[in-house]
Amino acid sequence: MRPDIIDHCARAVTQTRYCIDRIQWMYPNITLKYPEINFKLKGEFAGRAYGERWLIKYNYLLLKLNFQDFIDNTIPHEVAHLVEYAMYGKTGHKETWKNIMKDLGVKEITRCHTYKTYPCRKRKDLQRCGVSV
Repeated sequence: MRPDIIDHCARAVTQTRYCIDRIQWMYPNITLKYPEINFKLKGEFAGRAYGERWLIKYNYLLLKLNFQDFIDNTIPHEVAHLVEYAMYGKTGHKETWKNIMKDLGVKEITRCHTYKTYPCRKRKDLQRCGVSV
């Protein structure tokens, strides 16, 4: 695997764990473990949290192309979904989720990202779209 891929993924995992640790410190009455993480999400979603499986899927291409915003906003967004699921057994984009996002230090809380997405899915197609992968 290329070093830049390893670095982006490692940083995303580190940020995810930081968010879990921060929430665990702020909410000591709930017990959280680090989620399983993969970078196989494709298409227009930047991330998806699956509370029942304690899994977060990240879109590697969107991570790479929007690195700092992804670290600052997308990762806390998905962690907030897991935390809300741990607390209430369900999740959404309502007040509890917004409060968790605030606790994670997110300044502009939004439901959806504004990243440019690409209709092409395969490496060859992405290169044709002018995206370096």
